[in-house]
Amino acid sequence: MSRVIRLDEKSGQELEERLRAEGFEFGDLAHARFQARGPGVVVSFYESGKLVVQGKGSADFCERFLATDLGAEAPRPLDGAAIGTDEAGKGDTFGGMAVAGVLVPEGAEVDLVKAGVADSKSIGDRRIKILAPWIKDHFEHKVFALGPVEYNAKHAGVGGNVNSLLTELHGNIAIALFPKLTGNRVVVDRFGANLPVTRRLRDELPEARVVEIPRAEAHASVAAASVLARAAFLENIEDLSREWAVDFPLGSGSPVPPAMREFLELHGPNCVGEVAKSHFKNVRGFLKK
Repeated sequence: MSRVIRLDEKSGQELEERLRAEGFEFGDLAHARFQARGPGVVVSFYESGKLVVQGKGSADFCERFLATDLGAEAPRPLDGAAIGTDEAGKGDTFGGMAVAGVLVPEGAEVDLVKAGVADSKSIGDRRIKILAPWIKDHFEHKVFALGPVEYNAKHAGVGGNVNSLLTELHGNIAIALFPKLTGNRVVVDRFGANLPVTRRLRDELPEARVVEIPRAEAHASVAAASVLARAAFLENIEDLSREWAVDFPLGSGSPVPPAMREFLELHGPNCVGEVAKSHFKNVRGFLKK
């Protein structure tokens, strides 16, 4: 399957930065500014401004990286006030994980849309860092930012199940913000088919109307939460890079092995749990070498 999208130069540059951060493999192509290969997809950005996306993974790629460029809807206002929750860092080797919630009063959703708040996966990281303080200044919010040490301890404490940890954090955020909500709706970007947050809050917050749906970032409250979670995770990665004198990449792709080798040469294997998710298969593989 092939898709063609027209991008301006700035959007093309931002896309290239995101793909490099996600571990896409880059190569040369005549008349193209870049060509990148990722899981099930080949992406070519030509000098003409045309972006060609090819492969069986093209639909997923466009949904993840190009939602705004494909004419996707802006975040939709909900009917009434809502708390939205989302997470960042779950699939990244380095760093911990951040979960955030934003309480959006009735009628205020439009302010988020006007400010350009959208799913953080469709916004460049520079823009994330601008939007996050604005959201915090204008909306009630809660962020749980776990560094790698705390993440690894909590992950082990829930039996090594990431979804159990996410259920705990999403639920805690909803409980913390709910007393300030005029209404009863909690919208969660679904991460478990058995609706784990709904099940958890059924006893602890029975008056809440929990909505767990895929791609919940289409709703303004969850889009705002995704921005705060991403900003917190990026801050964690930057802090770790300064502290350990290693440029830790995002994602779990090809930039990770050289960064891990550099870290091991500088600090040794005993410190890996202080910068990375120790249960990840690639991390365990490095520690066995």
